[in-house]
Amino acid sequence: MGSTDRLLFSPDHRVVVTGWWSAQGRGAELWDTFSGRRMAAFTNMTALAFSSDNRMLAGQTVNFRVKVVNVATKTELIFTPGLKMNSTAAAFSGDGKLLATTSYDGDARLWSVESGQASYRLKGHKQEVHCVTFSPDGKTLVTGSADGEVKFWNVATGKELFSLRIPGADLRLVQFSLDSRTLVVQDSRHVFRVPSLAEIDALQQPKLNRD
Repeated sequence: MGSTDRLLFSPDHRVVVTGWWSAQGRGAELWDTFSGRRMAAFTNMTALAFSSDNRMLAGQTVNFRVKVVNVATKTELIFTPGLKMNSTAAAFSGDGKLLATTSYDGDARLWSVESGQASYRLKGHKQEVHCVTFSPDGKTLVTGSADGEVKFWNVATGKELFSLRIPGADLRLVQFSLDSRTLVVQDSRHVFRVPSLAEIDALQQPKLNRD
């Protein structure tokens, strides 16, 4: 084992994943948080995200393939090729049926967890995309990039709904509130509140002229 460079808790905090790298490659180890017992180890994998039910762990192999591991059975699903650069972040939908990944190539992708096939390639960012999240209702995906651009996507169609830019921000985290009404984004120095889709829709409605 080499140097540890990643730490990730499952949503129920019962499992912690440590990521390591060395001259021989990369790997991830799963640990029982309470007993300290090592539960499993996976080589050729960088861990990126847990599903909300704690059952699945998504990551990437050294040859840019997306991998999903069943934490209980240790079975692995390798997704179809399609990436030419490292993935930067990942997020499962609330029902665990979809996985979103982002990449240094500026694109995001939606994958079917069951089949490992890409559903949509979401293109539009001009710089690398560092963060991604699903809305709690699963209808909207949000991505944030190195040039401060936040994009909202329709999960069902893969179409862009809206975008806005935070000048000078290199975005590293996007997160919805549980009621989907508030979105916060973060760079290395600041946290920003972003208008919700409902607020954006209200702002875009034509105003009535009153004489």
